[in-house]
Amino acid sequence: MYGYLLEFSTLPVTGFALHCTIPRYYQDFTPEQEGVEVVYVKSGTIIVEYYQNKWVAPPGSILILQRSLPFKLYTQNNETNEHSTVQLLSDFKLTVTQNIDVDSPENMGFLALPFILPPSSANEQIMKKINSIISSAADFHLTNHMEQAALLVSILYDISEVWKSQKNINEKSPSILCYKIKKIITNSKGEDISLDLLSRKIGKTPNYLNYVFKEETGMTIHSYIIKEKVRKICELILSRALPFKDACQAVGINDVSYGYRLFKKQTGLTPGEFSKGETYRK
Repeated sequence: MYGYLLEFSTLPVTGFALHCTIPRYYQDFTPEQEGVEVVYVKSGTIIVEYYQNKWVAPPGSILILQRSLPFKLYTQNNETNEHSTVQLLSDFKLTVTQNIDVDSPENMGFLALPFILPPSSANEQIMKKINSIISSAADFHLTNHMEQAALLVSILYDISEVWKSQKNINEKSPSILCYKIKKIITNSKGEDISLDLLSRKIGKTPNYLNYVFKEETGMTIHSYIIKEKVRKICELILSRALPFKDACQAVGINDVSYGYRLFKKQTGLTPGEFSKGETYRK
């Protein structure tokens, strides 16, 4: 994901701040435009183009746009767009980059900001600050410039912190989800574990669970369940000297012929060969 590293040399001031409702919204940014624009998308999905890249900003998103960059913005399917926007004017150093490491020490002193902050409950709090700027800009003589500058900076800081939190969650969540799946499968005691059962226990759709698990482990959940069942059968034969039929039933396999085929496919051995101490080949 593209993003910025932004460092202010002077405190920002408001260039413009307003609410907009625009049918068939379309805008081209050009090099002579100034400042950074923060946009809260209230309704009407916005498509953002930057060179050959394209992103979708649904309602609830926040856009952070350097106005001198060649952005193109337009609504999806010619929808009417409603948004709140604030322009920040300041002397600043801004670097556009990809795959920002927000935790890198070399980024200290800079705010790491995305092009698009996806919808979240935290965005609603940021939106309230944007609306506060808009309200104060409408009554200019009552505006305390230092307070306004502090609010502008806090908006960008909040965006940076929310994005950092989202990136960390997104990076960790597949591993956490896979851990939960593996734990349920490993702890099952004779229960016939299936993808549908895991879906109900975890609260995610079967397709999503299978997709994340395969991306993380390289195998489907069904393959992992079979692998775990065979592993448990091996343990029961070795540690408790259970007959193969009883070991199969202990892991939820009641069809011994089916269990035999699974065991042979996974280990390369028949149950008899394994019981006699033949080498476990898989």
